[in-house]
Amino acid sequence: MKLVKLYVYHKQIEIENSNLMKRIIFSIFLIFIQSIKIRSNEISQIETINYLHDKLLPKIISTDGLNNLTELYLSENEITIIKNRSFFGLENLKILNLKSNSIESIEEEAFYGLISLNQLYLLDNKISIVKKRTFYGLENLKMLYLQLNSIELIEEEGLYGLNSLTELDLSQNKIKIIKKKW
Repeated sequence: MKLVKLYVYHKQIEIENSNLMKRIIFSIFLIFIQSIKIRSNEISQIETINYLHDKLLPKIISTDGLNNLTELYLSENEITIIKNRSFFGLENLKILNLKSNSIESIEEEAFYGLISLNQLYLLDNKISIVKKRTFYGLENLKMLYLQLNSIELIEEEGLYGLNSLTELDLSQNKIKIIKKKW
């Protein structure tokens, strides 16, 4: 049996990794996964882990071992921050859905490494500032959804590198300033 989609809804599946070996085995299992939908859970962090160098366990979501992943849905969770290079290693990811979390902050180069990404859903969060180089590395992104946030400011180079963008939704925000140099 080849598992291609994994759905985790309303806390029905709970995975506990008590040691490094279980995490590695789980990652090997996930190598064949193309789509993961983990919505309406209590995920609060997204972090990458290098298993050979990082002995700290557990992390909430690890992007290691998900090289074939093309769709990742993490909507309706409790994510508050997207850290630098959180999704590094997911070079085949095409759709990333982070809508309806509580994201307040997105660090510089948070999406770096997502070279195939063409749809990014950040709507219905608590983002107030689009910081410099937030979307750096997303040269193939076509659709960016930022509506229903509290965006007041898009810093200079806040939308830097979005050369393929065809659809940008900033509706229902509080935008006062968009600095030059996208």
